[in-house]
Amino acid sequence: MEESVKYFVVPIVSMAVAYFTTTWAFRRELRHGRFRMLELTRRYFLNFMNAFESGTIKTDQLSKEMYLSELEYVIESLQALSENPYYSVLIEKYEDISFLLVQLRREVLEHKNSSERFALNESSIKAFYGIYQILRKDMPKYTKTDVDNLIQKACEANGISH
Repeated sequence: MEESVKYFVVPIVSMAVAYFTTTWAFRRELRHGRFRMLELTRRYFLNFMNAFESGTIKTDQLSKEMYLSELEYVIESLQALSENPYYSVLIEKYEDISFLLVQLRREVLEHKNSSERFALNESSIKAFYGIYQILRKDMPKYTKTDVDNLIQKACEANGISH
């Protein structure tokens, strides 16, 4: 009897523990990725809103540099998030996410190579808004904060919607 326990029960229990541990870790990574993407999207929109003063885009060099600095952080974070399992889920729901990364890099380079005052890129804003809407549907319990209300109002005020 002890021999059968040793050869059958122990491996089966070990496989079950391994399966549940792997499943738990994967689900945790998915959940973590969703929250990271939500936070990244919020940061993008807060940066977007900070570029305005009294309804007009700011024109000073410091505002441009602050905007670009935050945009570069968003790019780095989005690149890091691409290694999370949630990124694959997001690709299924929003096919243009690869375009978003390229678009953001293009926007940074355009601003760095231009001495003109900065302007916000409408394609980037609309792409992030599309992701934000997916996150709002996926995470309704977590997207009812004051920040989320501000984002929604700012997007509506600027005619950004899908």
